[in-house]
Amino acid sequence: MNRVVASAVGAQFGWWQLPAIKRANVLPACRRAARNAD
Repeated sequence: MNRVVASAVGAQFGWWQLPAIKRANVLPACRRAARNAD
């Protein structure tokens, strides 16, 4: 595989994956905060 193509695909996958990673970290924190607020 061409290195440029490989890095471009990696960047695309990385940017697509980033929100999911953030969501995975944020959701439990939100639930914890909501539980603490009650």
